Amino acid sequence: MFKKLVLIGGAAIYTGTVLWGVTKYRKAKTTLKGENNVLYIKNSKPRPVSEEFCHLLPTLYSEQECCIITTPIFYANGDPHIGHAYTSIMADVMARCQSLDDKTVLYVTGMDEHGLKIKQAATKNKRTVQAQCDYVSQQFCDIVKTSECSPTTFIRTTEERHCNVVQAIWTRLAKDGFIKKKIYSGYYSVSDEDVVNKRKTIVINGKRVTKDSRQPVETFQEENYVFSLLGVKNGESLKDLVIKWLKLKSPIKPEVLENQSSLSYCEQILRELQKNDLDEWSISRLRSNNGWGIQVPGDSTQTIHVWFDALCSYLTATGYLNEPHVWPPDIQVIGKDILKFHSILWPAILLALGLDLPKQIFVHGHWLVEDVNQNNPNKRKKWIKMSKSTGTAVTLQRSNTANDGHFLKMKGIAGVPDELSVTVCSSTLRYFLLRSREKNDNHFQYERLVDLHNTELVNKLCNLLSRCTSEKINPTEEFPKFSRKKLTEVGYLQKHLKELGVLKSVVAKKFAEFQYSKGIDAILCAITSADSIITSKKPWTLEATQREKIVSICLETCRIAAILLQPIIPNISSQILDILGIKEKKRKWRNAILQEEAPRRVLKKNKKPLLKRMKIQKGKEKGWFSSLISLFLKPFQWLKKSEKMT
Repeated sequence: MFKKLVLIGGAAIYTGTVLWGVTKYRKAKTTLKGENNVLYIKNSKPRPVSEEFCHLLPTLYSEQECCIITTPIFYANGDPHIGHAYTSIMADVMARCQSLDDKTVLYVTGMDEHGLKIKQAATKNKRTVQAQCDYVSQQFCDIVKTSECSPTTFIRTTEERHCNVVQAIWTRLAKDGFIKKKIYSGYYSVSDEDVVNKRKTIVINGKRVTKDSRQPVETFQEENYVFSLLGVKNGESLKDLVIKWLKLKSPIKPEVLENQSSLSYCEQILRELQKNDLDEWSISRLRSNNGWGIQVPGDSTQTIHVWFDALCSYLTATGYLNEPHVWPPDIQVIGKDILKFHSILWPAILLALGLDLPKQIFVHGHWLVEDVNQNNPNKRKKWIKMSKSTGTAVTLQRSNTANDGHFLKMKGIAGVPDELSVTVCSSTLRYFLLRSREKNDNHFQYERLVDLHNTELVNKLCNLLSRCTSEKINPTEEFPKFSRKKLTEVGYLQKHLKELGVLKSVVAKKFAEFQYSKGIDAILCAITSADSIITSKKPWTLEATQREKIVSICLETCRIAAILLQPIIPNISSQILDILGIKEKKRKWRNAILQEEAPRRVLKKNKKPLLKRMKIQKGKEKGWFSSLISLFLKPFQWLKKSEKMT
């Protein structure tokens, strides 16, 4: 197995175990060459990733133990928002933790490009359906890349290789008797692309909506195909096998929610399975109602339902029709609103196919935004789920004005006019999202994002590095030679040395439990401790030997902190390690320990600060003339809004 992949296309060179597909693999113009455990893939022109190239990836990863991490594939009906970024970044952190531990990682993400909503979005935006998919997929690719995520492969459900996999899976399940055609009736939520039972709906203001998302539903009765959980595999029903998996393996994480009175996710799903209305799943729709999707094999009147189609994407991305096939996933990251599909329908399909089930399903909560449409502004703040469908999402776009390509524009922030966008560094966004509560819903607060950037990233992390490299404290601009044994002889350093000695194990434990905020707390505690040594001992007043001891231990703190923060803020961490002169091969988890001895190193000069302080951006207050014009135009704005609604 090749330990390193190098993709060369045009002027771009990508190294490491992560491969971002930007170059088209074509037999005629591509050279594959293995040398010294390195695979070189060369092509003259950068092009969109092709199916042939994607087919190559699972084969490369199958020859050694591989950690598979997936996100759900995102729906191509609108721009990416904070919720999508959170899921991608969470999975990216997990992948980076594994890579830093010298494990090969296959990190899968992509786009769900079938379904009625996408057809409706294309009509609204005056595009063809494929053009709508291409446009939104590019937006998501840009956000994934700009937010410092490095997926191994990016799957799109409109690709031919995926259609082939879905139809092959359907054919096998139908042959084995798990899929049958029958009259099916119920309620359908176009927004959720979900068939729901009556008990999952409620009537509000005379309209029937789903209990969870409050999206409208329509009644339907069709002859379509259903997948039965009562089908038998190895002498047991699929339903019983799923229940056994949930009880014995407890695969859904976190097991305990912050609200201790709530049922765990596993308990919620087991309770759902006790009701018999989930024994059959409608997995197709009439093509006359929804023609944008994969046709049912042998039946031109039916389209495979988008959820069956989407779940199969995990198998496509890991080379299901290839030999050997990389499987099963180690961690599947999802939002709690799609848990039902991933913990009931998905394992049942895998069991019917005779495949192993996912080892873990990590479920995160929703991001909530302030409801700015409340009638009484003096009310207590009301928080609602961020959603594209309801127009309450904080959307993201790549900033084209930034020089280094690591800045994003946010729109839809409460208190900031719609016509304005807030530019934020990708490291800041990652840090803010990962400082959230992993076990519950989170409030998106722009002020908190700015506060975390200023108080923790700038005032603590960057400030410690700045102090240690300043001419006042470190006139020679060096990482002084030091010996751990000699440092332990300095009384006031002993407490800090003990903290550094256990820091890696504390952080690794928290990260392994997906408690990233608590791991960051431990790192910040070490940084604060080092900073307090500088403040209390005033090294600029000490003689050179004593000053160098303080500088060396504080720079060592920066080194360890930067290595441990690589999964959280990879770009900033990399810059810090570059300044400290740390080689790439010395940036693994095993290197995040207090060194016994370190040679003297010249620091790399950094002309500009790593991060600048942020200010809260708000709209300018209107003068009397502007207010008068706005008052005059208000009826016309209402008229325009009502036209849009119709």
